[in-house]
Amino acid sequence: MNIACLIAVALLTANPAVSAQTPNSASASQGAAQNTNAKPDAVSLDAVFERGAINGSSYSNPLLGFSFAVPKDWRVLSKAEIVAAKPKAAELSAQQHPERSEQIREQAQFTALLFMAAQKIAGPDKRSFSVMAVPIDESDAGISGDEMLRRLAAKGRRENRPDRYVSEPEAKTYGGRKLWRADLQRAPSGPNALVRELIFVERGLCVVVMGGASNHADLDQLESVFESLRFFQPTN
Repeated sequence: MNIACLIAVALLTANPAVSAQTPNSASASQGAAQNTNAKPDAVSLDAVFERGAINGSSYSNPLLGFSFAVPKDWRVLSKAEIVAAKPKAAELSAQQHPERSEQIREQAQFTALLFMAAQKIAGPDKRSFSVMAVPIDESDAGISGDEMLRRLAAKGRRENRPDRYVSEPEAKTYGGRKLWRADLQRAPSGPNALVRELIFVERGLCVVVMGGASNHADLDQLESVFESLRFFQPTN
């Protein structure tokens, strides 16, 4: 699976609420629209993309206050690769799903891909792992984190994938923090046919941590990466 296809899977599968605003400024790194009505402590998509970094065997993002272990022997995409491939990936997703093409193109404008990696193997059993961030809806800015996650899960079921949930969305604790988790099936078979999403809200952004696999056993093996998640006080 090439880089554009890998990113296309992430853009298509992610299911956060996007800001209702009209894009009015471009991110230098990813062409992502910014949330102009964000909370005072909110950070831009461009900033969280640039500040994320691989430190030894882990990825860390100080602006959002989280880290996780990077699986050994996986290929981690560079920031330059993500930036270069994202426009092609968004268009590929839109062409493959014409019934959702406008939604996919709009969502891509509000999505920052922070991290992406995949196993260094060929064939349909390759597993992948990615992280993305999207500004929360302006109408949701004042609600609690728990309620935000519940609304995001409900919106996804109602609008995007009402019949593809393999497991009911549920609250689960990772790294001492309660996140919202769901398993989804985006295709009958093939790479990333199954996806596990974890969602949390931080500094005006909905953060989606996502693992993909071709079967349930491989998807469950990604749980060790999810369980390596650690949260700390965000810094500037």
